[in-house]
Amino acid sequence: MATVNNVPSINVLFICHEEGNMGGGSYSMFNMINSVRDHVNPFILTKAEGGVYIHAKKCGYPTIVQKFNLNLANKNRFKRWIYHFPRLVLDNYINNLCIKRVAKEFSGCKIDIVHTNSALISFGGKLARRLDAKHVWHLREFMNLDFKLTPVEGFYKLKKEIQHSDAIIAITNAVFEHWGCQNMQNAYVLYNAVRSKEDICFITEKEKYVLFCAGFVCDEKGADVAAEIFFMSNIAQLGYKLVYAGNCSQVYRQKLEKISAKYNCLDAYKFVGYQKDIKELMCKASAFLMCSPNEAMGRVTVEAMFYGCPILGNNSGGTKEIIEDRYNGLLYNNLYDASQLLWEIVNSKELSKQLVNNAHAKAEAYFSEEIYKSKILNIYNSILGTI
Repeated sequence: MATVNNVPSINVLFICHEEGNMGGGSYSMFNMINSVRDHVNPFILTKAEGGVYIHAKKCGYPTIVQKFNLNLANKNRFKRWIYHFPRLVLDNYINNLCIKRVAKEFSGCKIDIVHTNSALISFGGKLARRLDAKHVWHLREFMNLDFKLTPVEGFYKLKKEIQHSDAIIAITNAVFEHWGCQNMQNAYVLYNAVRSKEDICFITEKEKYVLFCAGFVCDEKGADVAAEIFFMSNIAQLGYKLVYAGNCSQVYRQKLEKISAKYNCLDAYKFVGYQKDIKELMCKASAFLMCSPNEAMGRVTVEAMFYGCPILGNNSGGTKEIIEDRYNGLLYNNLYDASQLLWEIVNSKELSKQLVNNAHAKAEAYFSEEIYKSKILNIYNSILGTI
């Protein structure tokens, strides 16, 4: 191990795959790193000079860019079968070349832990063995349920590979169970660190809009469901708008426009595009809609908790773990109930304030960097044999 300010420090190589704008998994990785910055020397491995690379360089973290392939197969079963063997050969060649080059980069520096930041990256364990390091595999997605993705060699083989890690971290109990971690002694449930407790805030005078936020505005995230809920609630007649924050194709906009036309509310929605910082929008929103039916955790849901935005969420996936109904948010099971609950949120300041206050308490206790620090360090020290 190295030292930082005369304190023993762990050298950790984080592998992150995102090439364009950073998604929730990458932001959560940097929150994790920030929480342990006094105890960990972070190194970042990414496949392109995209958002992860830019952010890592801005933070001053040593960063390596090497091409590697993700463990993703063609969605079409016939094509997946045809290209299966060639794909295995190609992935093996490219990822082994990446391992070789990364090992050369660290020939004069001892890496203690390789931390794979996604289930989509399958060569982390092999790289760890090459570097004589421990391997942590962070499971941040369902893969098939939330993103409709399939591993090259199938889920059975991938689950077997995950089991060989020195430690496995799932971001919710739902993800933990999905990957079959129940009987693994080295598997943990650890909710993402999302913000520092110092970021908690609450603007009492809300503006007349309801917020839907996702990296990509699409059916998989429940964007169409959000529109139905909003227009069925009839709060548009009170002057409220539905604000979509995220990348949205023109074709999908037209789909949402058809939904608004069905309710004769063509001017009651707004698209603001992808937002690197969602704080201002969330602080002022009267409510936040989490409509994804298969959300692994929902980083934006937790951000709404920090920023004092009342939450209405789908009673499924990781959302139902984060939100305790009528305590720190409201949960719905169908469109009609959801529309009634949204009306209740925007028309009851007392309810809104109660939900926000409880959300603040839970955000600090479960999702703050300050809480996360000791938990991730305990896992690191456990596999390194230093506790």
